[in-house]
Amino acid sequence: AVDTALNREGRAERGGYAPDLKPPEFVAAVMKGLAADQFEIGFGYTERSLRASRDEIDRSFAQMNSRW
Repeated sequence: AVDTALNREGRAERGGYAPDLKPPEFVAAVMKGLAADQFEIGFGYTERSLRASRDEIDRSFAQMNSRW
């Protein structure tokens, strides 16, 4: 997640989650990927997910959905 002004009220209602990632850092990474003509561009967790096996993706999906 990128720390922006979007939905700060909603995040406050859910415990005040504030992501560490600032927009300039994220944009710089995306621009680097575009300059390298990358077909898919990930950052942090999503960068690892792009290279994950099917089993790793399934485990991650199950973990994310176990909270609900």
